[in-house]
Amino acid sequence: MDALERDAPLCARCRTIDFDAIFQLSKDVRDARLEGLRIISLGSIISDPNTPCLMCDLFDEVKFDLDVSARQSAWDTSQYHLRAFSSLIKEVGVTTEMPTEPKRRDIIKQIRRGDEYMSDESNSVFLAVFPGSGDDVFVTSEIRIHDICSHLEQSVIMPVEGSDVANLRTHGVRVSPSQINYARLKEWMDSCQSHHGPRCTCSPTPPPFVLKVIDCQTRQIVPLHPGWEYFALSYVWGPLSAEESVVRIQRSEAVLPDKVHGTIKDAIRVVNNLGGRYLWVDKYCIDQDNAQEKHDQISRMDLIYSGAYATIIAAGSDISISGLPGVGAVPRRRQPQATSPTASGRDLRLVSTLPSIRRALASSPWISRGWTFQEVILSRRCLFFTDFQVYYMCGETTKCESTVLSPVELSHMATAQTATKPARDDILDSSRFTYQIPLHPAYYSSRPYRPWAFLTHLASYSSRSLSYNSDAINAFRGILARSDHPTFYGIPFLFGGETSYTLARDPNFRFVCALSWEPIYQPPCIDNSSKNGEDGHLIRRKEFPSWSWAGWIGQVSYHYFLWDRRFGCAEEDLHPQELDGHQPVRVWIYFNLREDIDNISVWDISIEEFFANHNSALWGNIMPEISPFLQIECTVLHCLQLKLLSIPSGTTSVPAVRIVIGDGYSRAPVLFCGPPPCSNEDGVIEKEYSGLVLFERNHSIVLCTLWDHIGIFVLLVKEVQGGRKGHHERVGSAWLDRAELGKLGGDGNTKMRRETISLS
Repeated sequence: MDALERDAPLCARCRTIDFDAIFQLSKDVRDARLEGLRIISLGSIISDPNTPCLMCDLFDEVKFDLDVSARQSAWDTSQYHLRAFSSLIKEVGVTTEMPTEPKRRDIIKQIRRGDEYMSDESNSVFLAVFPGSGDDVFVTSEIRIHDICSHLEQSVIMPVEGSDVANLRTHGVRVSPSQINYARLKEWMDSCQSHHGPRCTCSPTPPPFVLKVIDCQTRQIVPLHPGWEYFALSYVWGPLSAEESVVRIQRSEAVLPDKVHGTIKDAIRVVNNLGGRYLWVDKYCIDQDNAQEKHDQISRMDLIYSGAYATIIAAGSDISISGLPGVGAVPRRRQPQATSPTASGRDLRLVSTLPSIRRALASSPWISRGWTFQEVILSRRCLFFTDFQVYYMCGETTKCESTVLSPVELSHMATAQTATKPARDDILDSSRFTYQIPLHPAYYSSRPYRPWAFLTHLASYSSRSLSYNSDAINAFRGILARSDHPTFYGIPFLFGGETSYTLARDPNFRFVCALSWEPIYQPPCIDNSSKNGEDGHLIRRKEFPSWSWAGWIGQVSYHYFLWDRRFGCAEEDLHPQELDGHQPVRVWIYFNLREDIDNISVWDISIEEFFANHNSALWGNIMPEISPFLQIECTVLHCLQLKLLSIPSGTTSVPAVRIVIGDGYSRAPVLFCGPPPCSNEDGVIEKEYSGLVLFERNHSIVLCTLWDHIGIFVLLVKEVQGGRKGHHERVGSAWLDRAELGKLGGDGNTKMRRETISLS
C-alpha cells in the first residue's frame, strides 16, 4: 500500500467503528436476510477537507445511488447509515449478476421465505451504505426490494483476503490501476470449460468459409486450422490518425503492420498473457475490398463469435485514447479503499467491490454501438476491460477482479447438463450487462415481465446507434441467423411448424403478426443528445422499407397496449384468428422491372411461394431481401380521423393520439413512428390516414370479455406524396376492440372495404 493509505489517520467517528465485531455477525446477518443489520449512522458523509478520511471517502463512493435504482419508493438521501448483509445474497446471485430476471425473482422469494438459499452457516459479511439514519424500521416491502437489490449489485464494501477476519470465504480483492491479474482471468475460463453446460462448452460450428486470424506470436494473418482456438475482439473504432490511415493502405495482406490501433495491440498482449495464440479482428481478418468475403462473414457473425474461445471487449470510456484499460498505456480508476486498526494490531483492509458490470458499461461508448451488441450476445465467454476492472461473463456466471465469491452448491442452483448442444437461439442474456435507462412517461407503460427472446434482442439492439444507416440489418444478422424464425428485412415469420393453430401455419399471418412492432419513445439525454428525433420519436431510415423496424432509427419493440398497462407480447399470445365477416390477409412481394412515363411492368410473388421456395440450406434463416415493396390485401379503413388528447399518466399528463370513433375515440392510442402531425384548435388532426386491419390476437385475460379485449392490430399508413400513385408508407399503429371496429365500419365518415394496398 502507498504511504498515504498506510499512515493517514481516520476521522474520530470512523475510529469508533468496531469492524472486528461487525465481521463476526455472520449468523445475525444471515437471519436478517435482505433487511440486513444497521451498524452506525454516517450523517451526510461529507469529509472535513482539513482532516481527510479515507474511510469516509470509501463510504461516500459506495453510497446508495438514486440514478442507478429504479426509484420505486421515496428515500431520505439527506443522510446515510452503514448496514451489514450476508455474503449469501451475493453468492446466490440475487443482484442479477448471474441469473436471468425470472430466476432472480425466484431467488428473492426464496430468501425472504427463509428457505434453502440462506441455510449455509459459513457465510461471511459485507457492508453497504443506505439512505436514512437507520433508526427507523428498514422497510423491505415489495416496493423497495428492487431498490435494495439494485443497490447491492453496485459497489459494496468487503475486507480483503489476509485481513484479520475469520471465515473470509467471500471477500474483496485489491485491483491495481495498471496491472491485470491474468491468472484469475484464466482460472475463470478454465473453470467454465471444465464445469459449465453446453451453452459455454459445446464444440462450435465451423463457418462455411475460410476464417483468417492473427497469429499473436508471429503477427502473421493466417487461415484458421481445425482444432485451433482463437479469441475475438469487440471494440469501437476511434478516429484514425493520419499515420494509421496510411498504414492501412500500405499494409500487406499476410502480415500485421508494425503500427496498429492501440486496442488491437493490447488485445494481442492479452491473448499472449492468457496462453492463447490466435486473435480475430474484423479490420484485418476480413478483406475490406472483397465484397463477397465481407458479405459471407457479416451474415455469419454468429459462427465467428460463438466459435471464439472468448471475446475480448474494449469497454473503456474514452475511445480517443486507444487501448484496453489496465493492459498497456491506459490506466484504470483507483479503487476506493481504506484501512482500520484491529485489536490484534493488524490493519484491516476494506475495499470497494467497484460498480456492477451494467453500471461500468454505462459510461462506455461500446454499450451504445449497434455492431457490438451481437458481438457480445453471440459469444460463449466475454472479458470486459473497463475503466474499473475486468468483468467476466459466460452463459452461467459473472465474475470480476474485485471480488471472490464462494461457489454455492445447492440442488436448485445446479446447471442442467442433459442437453448435448445448446438450442439454436441460446445466446447470452443481454439483461445481465445492458444498462437500462428508465422509459419515458410517453411510452405509457412499464417494461414487460417475460418477453420472448426476439423482442428482448430487438429492443436492446435498436436502442443503439450506427455510423451508417445501411448497416441496420447487417449489424443484426448474427442474431437473425440464430433466431428460431425465418426473417425478411428483419421481420420474423412467427410460429414454428409445431404449432397446432391452422392459421399460424399460414406465412401471410406469420408475417403480418410481426409487423406489430412499436416505437419506444426515448427522451433526449441530459446533454440534449438523442439518436431519436427532438421529441423522442423515431427517424425515417430511407435505405429500408417503412414496414420494417430497420426502416427507422430509434428503439422499437413488440408490446401490447391494454388500457394503461402493457403485457409482454409473448409469441404464444400472438396466435391470429379470423375476424367475423373478414377474409384472411394476403401478402405479395412485388418488383418494378421497368418503369417509364408510358409503361409500367410489375412482377410479383406471393409470400407463401416465396416462403416455400426459400432455400434454408443456402440462405439459412435470413431470407434474401429481394424487394422492399409489398402488396397487402386486407380490410382497409379509409379516411381515419385522429385526435390529440392529454392522458393522465401517474403525476403527468401525456399527449396521446386517438382514432375518432363517432362522438368518442379509441381507448388505445395510435403510436406514431415519427412525430405526430399538428392538430387544429379542437385537437383534431386534419390529415386523414388509412388503417390496414391485419390480425386479431387471442387472449386469455379472464376479466376481459370478448368485446372488451383490445386485440385487433391496425397498421396506419399514408400515401406517399410525389411518388407512385397509390403507394403507401407506414406511419404508425394502433389496437382496436371489436366494438370499435364495428362502429368504424358503420361510420359514414370512415370507409371500410377489402382492397390491396401497396407498401414500402
